[in-house]
Amino acid sequence: MKKSLRNLFLSSMILTTVFAAVSCNKSEGTSESQNSNKKVEWSDKVLEKTPFKKGVNFTLWFEAWNPGVPNLRLYDKSDFENVKSLGCDVIRLPIHFDMFVEDKETGKIKDIIFEYLDKACDWAEELGIYLIIDDHSFNGLSKYPVYTVVEEHLLKTWPQIAEHFKNRSDYIIYEILNEPQIGQSEWYLTQLKALKAIRQIDREHTVVVTGADWGSIAALTTMVPYQDKNLIYTYHFYDPYRFTHQSASWADLPTACLENIPFPYDAERMPALRGQAKKLENEMTNSYPRSGTVEALRETMKKVADFGAKNNVPLWCGEMGVHNVAAPEADRNYWYKAVNEILTEFNIPYCVWGLNGSFGLYNKGSQEIFPNDLNVELVKGLGMNVPEMKEITEGARSKYVIYDDFGGRGITFNSWMCKSTSYDYSEDKAEGSLCIKWSDSEQYGAIAADLTQVDFTPVADLADKSNAVFSFSVKFTDPSQGFQIRFVDNDGGSETSRPWRLSYDVKASNQPLNEWKTYSVPVNQMIDTGAWSNRFNQWYESEGKFSWNYVNQLEIACEFGNFTGDVFIDDIKLELTGK
Repeated sequence: MKKSLRNLFLSSMILTTVFAAVSCNKSEGTSESQNSNKKVEWSDKVLEKTPFKKGVNFTLWFEAWNPGVPNLRLYDKSDFENVKSLGCDVIRLPIHFDMFVEDKETGKIKDIIFEYLDKACDWAEELGIYLIIDDHSFNGLSKYPVYTVVEEHLLKTWPQIAEHFKNRSDYIIYEILNEPQIGQSEWYLTQLKALKAIRQIDREHTVVVTGADWGSIAALTTMVPYQDKNLIYTYHFYDPYRFTHQSASWADLPTACLENIPFPYDAERMPALRGQAKKLENEMTNSYPRSGTVEALRETMKKVADFGAKNNVPLWCGEMGVHNVAAPEADRNYWYKAVNEILTEFNIPYCVWGLNGSFGLYNKGSQEIFPNDLNVELVKGLGMNVPEMKEITEGARSKYVIYDDFGGRGITFNSWMCKSTSYDYSEDKAEGSLCIKWSDSEQYGAIAADLTQVDFTPVADLADKSNAVFSFSVKFTDPSQGFQIRFVDNDGGSETSRPWRLSYDVKASNQPLNEWKTYSVPVNQMIDTGAWSNRFNQWYESEGKFSWNYVNQLEIACEFGNFTGDVFIDDIKLELTGK
């Protein structure tokens, strides 16, 4: 009885979606836009196949989980050149446009975002790489908004994007929205309105569309294609989810507690499930032996290929990958190889979720130096080129810029347990154009800079650590304020590693309020203060084991109790003055 009711419900939903789609298609090309009196005309182009083959997502570059401006120096032209040397011909650029609005009423996007997007387009066009401008909004909200909020955002955002890029080459492609999480029928109509808004301005550029339900295959394959013929239909692929997302902190709790799950399924290698992961015992015993196979992946992918063939529309797998924290490395590499072979069989292009990071192409725990730190087996499995390794010159660096208007190249910032953090505050700064504004922090709240891509070997090689000077500028506004600024290592990333800290305390009581003060601290005056291990949920007293060889983070931590008001920080640098 329950199964019958479920099937009736699913049939009803599919019929509702199809009816809405057909109703929309009847009016396409003749109806009036809801935002203009102009008649809607679709693109004159007919895109017979997807114009690219394989590539990567450039994550974090234009992503921000709080309003402001991200580190726009994170990537540069050399990264585009690196990707091309791998044999890639497309880059997907996730952009949190909802976080980059300077006027909520009009939805106007900050000029600096377009300034740096223009740089990205210039590099892509020069190198002959397709660049997909992906509206990756609504990732910074704890609860996904209702479709009316999504629709309002799209109808304010896409006319600006289309107007700005309408005269660019065909290498520039638009993607309406990443992983929509609203109902299929509502999403179909909302996406249609956004597409019409684009076509009122730009009838030339290819547009990427998708189904609802997080861009799932099931949602895509039940869509009725739009009338516009210059579209690419996309979906994301992370099957089997329990394997690809094991130990991912943002996953559901049982999945976040999984580790060492093999792919393909191997009864002898299946680990004992512990803690919250035990809730998955039935699934992992009865379902995973089937879902955790190459055959199951191929069957799922064939549904997409059949949809494309039936409707004669171009396809693209916009995201795919495996989180590297707890998946066995050999199994992770095998998955990429298997998925690449399936996609190649069905002639479906793809983008891996991330050149860098935990879903990226580099060896786990490495500094992600291209090409030396590439996971060669993974890259080969994807059918990419393996570039010739480069000689890394020791001691080449003499100055490390961590923050100076933006983060240094390859450095990303995040914060926690505070009211707000802005990395592009422009009304007051020590020098330059911008500074960091940190407001109302709880004790142990912090700002953190990811330094995993920075090579600190030259610092480690210094015989006299007084020749390495760490400097930064601070302005306090309340006597309760203070923080500990510290470099944190990972002790080589071993199973028993401790994130040792090299610290320096800064307090409002040691300087005038509402005035900038610059600190220049020889690193030999910084103190090894111990380690807090999230892995073991335990504090460890100092053992003098901090190592510059393994530094992976800079933290500015509210260590001494809550503070109220704003703290301003600028010009964070480490400079080597001699040997």
